Amino acid sequence: MDQETIILNYLRRQINVTPQLLQDIIGSGDTLLPQRLLQQQIESHVDNFLKNKTKNRWIVIPGLRGVGKTTILAQTYLYLHNSNHQINLLYLSLDEMMPRKYGLLQILEIYEHHILGDHCENLKIPTFIFIDEIQSDNQWALVLKAIYDRSKLVFFICSGSSALHLQMDANIAGRRARIETLYPLNFNEFQLLDKQLAINHDLSKQLKNIIYYSETAQAVYDQLTEIKALVNRASTNYNIPSLSNYLQKGTLPIFLNNDPLVLLYKDVRSIMDKIIHIDLRNLQNFNTLSLTSINELLHILATSSDIVSLTKLSQSLGLSKVNLINIFNTLIKAEVLIKVPSLGNKINSSRRPVKYLFTSATIRASYFDLTEDTNNLKHQGFLLEDIAGLHYYKEFTSQGRGKLFYYYSKDNQKFCDFILRIVNSQKIAIEFGLGNKNNVQVINSMKRVNCKYGLVFSKTSLSLDIENNIVSIPLEYFLLI
Repeated sequence: MDQETIILNYLRRQINVTPQLLQDIIGSGDTLLPQRLLQQQIESHVDNFLKNKTKNRWIVIPGLRGVGKTTILAQTYLYLHNSNHQINLLYLSLDEMMPRKYGLLQILEIYEHHILGDHCENLKIPTFIFIDEIQSDNQWALVLKAIYDRSKLVFFICSGSSALHLQMDANIAGRRARIETLYPLNFNEFQLLDKQLAINHDLSKQLKNIIYYSETAQAVYDQLTEIKALVNRASTNYNIPSLSNYLQKGTLPIFLNNDPLVLLYKDVRSIMDKIIHIDLRNLQNFNTLSLTSINELLHILATSSDIVSLTKLSQSLGLSKVNLINIFNTLIKAEVLIKVPSLGNKINSSRRPVKYLFTSATIRASYFDLTEDTNNLKHQGFLLEDIAGLHYYKEFTSQGRGKLFYYYSKDNQKFCDFILRIVNSQKIAIEFGLGNKNNVQVINSMKRVNCKYGLVFSKTSLSLDIENNIVSIPLEYFLLI
């Protein structure tokens, strides 16, 4: 059987079986998975396209493996499949076809000529093409660009490796494809998937504006006091006591399998093996020693201090500093890690240790599971810091609204977890804790760094330290953002 016949048979099968296969992914009846915010946004793009009200007809969804990209594609496909619109639908997962050496160009040419039966330029009805694991073909961007430019009736929705948008041709990313990154779950999304509790987006926005964009600690305190009853009602509905579950397993949708933690962590480590040996290998030409050292490196990061000395790590792993820096940079591109540099000028910062956090606390917990106790309060604190780091990366760094730092000092004083610099150059000193936290670390930091105010999120009541310009805020206020 020749290649063309094999691919044609595959396409016909895809068209026939895809609806049922994807329905199994998203569930049915009472077990139907809730929609995340990104899903609703994509459906809005689709609706506007069908009404000829948008030029957004190429969406790329990058994200960490296991974060839920395939579910988003499945929900959108079935949304269209179950509609009354006269359309063409095709769903491809390139990790199925690519190992057999069939490229995306071949597949789409055969789809165009034998399934659609005409050139794309002559299409009469909208055609939606969904492509999962798009990074499996390194020519994907050029292939899709060519079809995109030939017909205004083709709409692409693709998902792929987390660093996908960093590798894209700038012209394609800037003028054609719309990047919609899917991040690990925040606490609101965890509650949505776990308890089917609707997210109060208005409250989240209000809390974010008050906590980060007020002028003084007094203003933060006064405004939070005004909405205290609203927050209390929301935190009761949102089942804040489930925080421990969220810290240990709730940042990746894999928790929905309801497996015991030991099996869940085993699955997460399998995901990490694919990230290391497939995604990272595609991003950087690592030698065997470097690849085999990455799991050990991540275990060290997970279970020890998050502030990294390259010299000590280099000696421990038997890797050169250059190789180690390449590994860290690639893990950041793959969105496994978030880099938090020390505050200071570029020259000073480059000489200081760097803080690395995990984008998914569940990944860190899976490494804890090998040798540590995930219920240890110190380790739970590491997981909380990961969640905070992702929040600031998603809401500020990735949006160009601010940058996250930590304050580095060689003396024995303790300083706060983060210094958040908003785009207008104002800074906020921020500390997190699962128990009762005092203000000492924030006070120490604000003596060294000019901040407009300080924040302490912990197991505390809402209170104001007027003298030191610091607000102590119950942790649930942060979780509800």
